[in-house]
Order: sequence, then C-alpha cells, then structure tokens
Amino acid sequence: MHRLTYLVGAVAVLAGASTAVYGPSWPVAMRLALAYVTLIAILVAVAASTRATARRCRSMFRKDPASGSVSWPSILLLWPYHLCVQVVCMFYRASSGENVYDKIADHLYLGGWPLSAAMLPSPNCAIVDVTNELLRWVSAPAYLPVLVFESWAPEPEAMEAVVEWALAQQALGRDVFCHCTHGHGRSAVTAAAILMAMGEADTVEDAMSKVVKARPGVKPNYRQVAMLQEWAARRATKEHKST
Repeated sequence: MHRLTYLVGAVAVLAGASTAVYGPSWPVAMRLALAYVTLIAILVAVAASTRATARRCRSMFRKDPASGSVSWPSILLLWPYHLCVQVVCMFYRASSGENVYDKIADHLYLGGWPLSAAMLPSPNCAIVDVTNELLRWVSAPAYLPVLVFESWAPEPEAMEAVVEWALAQQALGRDVFCHCTHGHGRSAVTAAAILMAMGEADTVEDAMSKVVKARPGVKPNYRQVAMLQEWAARRATKEHKST
C-alpha cells in the first residue's frame, strides 16, 4: 500500500481503537460516526490493497468514466474518505511549496489536483485525470478520466488508450495535463508513458528520470513503476511485430 492507503488504514485503526477504549463514555451518535469512519476506511484500504482488488473495485467511488463527475449520493456515502483526501491535499499544498504543475516536455504537463482554472497550464488544455476518487472542479476542451486507486497505475491496456488519446490531443495543438492528487505517483508514470510515446525518452528509466527532473517531488512506488514497465514491454512487442 502507498501513502494515502497507509493514512486511510491509520485512520481506521485510530478511529476503531478510540471507540473501543473511550466509546462507552461517548454519546451514541459519536460512537456511530466513528464506527462509520472506521468502516469506510477499512473498505477503501482493502479495495486498494492488491492489484486484483484495485482493478475490480476501481469504480467504488462511482466516478463517471466519461465525464469524471461523482454523484452526490456517492459523496455522502463515502464522505470520510473524501474529507480525508481534501485535508491531506490542502495541508500538503500549504506546507510543501511545490508547484501545482510542472512542464515535462512541449505540450506535456504534470501536476496535482486542479481546483480552479488558474491551476491549469493553459486554457487549451486536455486533462488526463488519473484518479478514481477525486471530484472534478474544472472544465477543459478535452477530459479523460482514468479510474485508478492512489497506490496503483493504469493497467497496460488502459495506459495504451491514454497514450493514444494524449497524442491525438497534442496533434490538435492542445497541452496535455496529467494529474492525480499531488502529481507524484499514478499520474507521474502516466506522463512518463506519454513522454516515451512522444519519442522524448527511449526507456522507462530515461522517461522517469526526465519526469523527476522536471518535478522533483515525483516518487512512484515499485508497483506503479512495474506497471509502467509492463506497458512499455507490451508496446515494444507490438511495435516489433508490426515492422
């Protein structure tokens, strides 16, 4: 599990332990609220714990795979997680001093969750939203939601579709902006894949080196890098067969 998944697990343990130790002296409403927070945290942590569960449960937040919108009933049902994400994102931005986005190459940008149009690289921007949980706050000429848990990356077939979409958007003269929560993990490996497809990097190592150089906070976990390598190997095999 990666950073946010660890945090969600910690929230579940803390809420559950607090309820068990101090709960008998608390009002019933408070105990029920903490029990609900614990339940949601456990459900999300379990869903994101393995590649198989992450793939099977990627739609658990009911994020529309076409528009990127999340229904209000889903937001209300999973409010503990959404609140946790909001707090973590706001705290990190206030304390890190990191750019909202950074330029990786011509017409390719990587960054964190855009909460307003001012956080986009340009008005003529095609957004690749590599999250399954974040709410969409901005409009753009083109928008592609890719449903992925925080601790993982797009599956090879999904990554290939993203790459082809991004290249098509660039051919229209648009900037492509990849984002997740902070622009450090799942969107970073996605940007690296697009960089390779653009011909700006020959290997995964070269692509990741250039992404990290442009955005020093990038730190994908080993699972995300492995999935990027899996995509690159499949693409190389496909290109070899076509020649």
